[in-house]
Amino acid sequence: MIKNIVTFIFFISTTVFSQNFFHEMGESQIENTIKTIHKKNRSISNRLIHISNYFVKMPYKNDPLGEGKNRPLYSFKEADCVTFVETVLAVTKYSNLKDAVAFLQKIRYKNGDIDYQKRNHFMISQWIPNNTKNGLIKDITQNVLDSIKISPKNMDLTLSEMKKTITKESYSNSLFKKFIKLIKDLPIGEFSVKYIPLQVLIDNLDIIKIPKGSIMTLVRENKKDYPIVISHLGFIYSYNNKYYFRSASYSRKHKEVKDFDLKKYISFYKNYTKDSNWPLIGVQFYSPNL
Repeated sequence: MIKNIVTFIFFISTTVFSQNFFHEMGESQIENTIKTIHKKNRSISNRLIHISNYFVKMPYKNDPLGEGKNRPLYSFKEADCVTFVETVLAVTKYSNLKDAVAFLQKIRYKNGDIDYQKRNHFMISQWIPNNTKNGLIKDITQNVLDSIKISPKNMDLTLSEMKKTITKESYSNSLFKKFIKLIKDLPIGEFSVKYIPLQVLIDNLDIIKIPKGSIMTLVRENKKDYPIVISHLGFIYSYNNKYYFRSASYSRKHKEVKDFDLKKYISFYKNYTKDSNWPLIGVQFYSPNL
């Protein structure tokens, strides 16, 4: 009981009432805060969630980082969904900002080479395979699905699979046309995307086991003229037997790092996108290996 109260106080103080979020701090205060969390949390998952508490309310900005020339290599002032996840992973790994920033570049670039041409721009063709290969993340989507207890309504619990073929023509859409000019070797090929269908997740959130600190990605329906199917990502944690999704969100209501009740979030987007031209169809889970 006392442990639950302490956890609740920490959760409330760092996500609701505290004014000491990273985007309001100077670098020395940020580094001291990170070092304190490292000392108190040997568990990677605890450390990741406690550190990410300080990113809550951070303003959203699309593509805020660069190669260190016109745009910074790192930032604690603003983030999009990808740079939020990347930065949290980096400072969860290292308490020293210099080491964390160096590690951040290994996440953001193939082989850690700071070059726009080698940046992991696209999730299924670059970010996920490159960071799986370097051992940073591990696909645990099947493990999460396996955690659902067998019941009459779950006779066929298998991952859904999408075969995504990416050609140069996939980038002809106006949203991605700029990459044809900017990147010499655009990632092309066939990629397999295995995911848990939305309804399976919604129906089983009371019994499913998602490890704390897991990365969750949102999988959309395959569109031929899009080189992507993953539209968003963030971290999962649980509190009072309820799962929450923490991500850098951009919508009419939210333009910041924010926590969402996972069931409400998934249910909302399932209904919101069912009649759209790019429906949300499922989720994946990855475990950070730090």
